[in-house]
Amino acid sequence: MKKIVYFTLLSLSIFAENRNEFEDVLTSEVSEITEPSEENSKPLSLSIVQGDGSVVSLSDGSLYQIDPHHWDVSSGWIANPAEVSIEDTKDGSTYPLIITNKATGNYVRATLAPQQELSSE
Repeated sequence: MKKIVYFTLLSLSIFAENRNEFEDVLTSEVSEITEPSEENSKPLSLSIVQGDGSVVSLSDGSLYQIDPHHWDVSSGWIANPAEVSIEDTKDGSTYPLIITNKATGNYVRATLAPQQELSSE
């Protein structure tokens, strides 16, 4: 009898038969989300930076939760029109993505956040 495991992470629901399959699916899901498609090759830019720097929103509507150790950097980013790049480190950490502000050269570690994370503070 096969055991199917159900994972929910960052508002993604994934079915996997084992941990390796889950990690493979998760890695491909994160890559698909963070890599721009050919159809939507417009550069990503900052849209909103929450006051304390804990969450940033990008021009494509995606939200990222920032590593608390990097809030001082992201809170200083000017929202528009700063272009950013996203790199997936695939290092298995809690914050596997690196968001680099191309205007300042500063970067932060981040993870995808649920849409309701951004507050109006």
